Amino acid sequence: MPPASGRDRRPTAVAAPPPATPPPSGAEQAALVLTATRGQRSRCPASGPGALHRTFTVRRFGRLAAADPLPERVDAPLRAVVRAAARARGRRQPADPDADDPGDPVGGRPADFRRCAEEIERAMRAVVALIGAAG
Repeated sequence: MPPASGRDRRPTAVAAPPPATPPPSGAEQAALVLTATRGQRSRCPASGPGALHRTFTVRRFGRLAAADPLPERVDAPLRAVVRAAARARGRRQPADPDADDPGDPVGGRPADFRRCAEEIERAMRAVVALIGAAG
């Protein structure tokens, strides 16, 4: 017998089969993954575990990649810079954790926002120079 009203209907669950192979995330496909803060970096491997060794904060990547010069000839210069930075991360003493995060200006004065923007711009200049040199 059909239900008397829409209230009497019971929901039906339908499950779709999972895909055979999940598509790779953008992080797993990227040669380099940069974040602004350590908190953001810590969340990246969850979306692409294969990207763990290619994920850095902007400030840390700039410091590490500049620490080891590249050989004259490499087939994939950007990937070589990223590999060198990952190796340097394992060999060097960790920097003060606050050295990786820009100052948080939220709730601050306009001068705090300017200071944060300047920190990010300085870090990005180093990264852009490294990527540009890598090709």
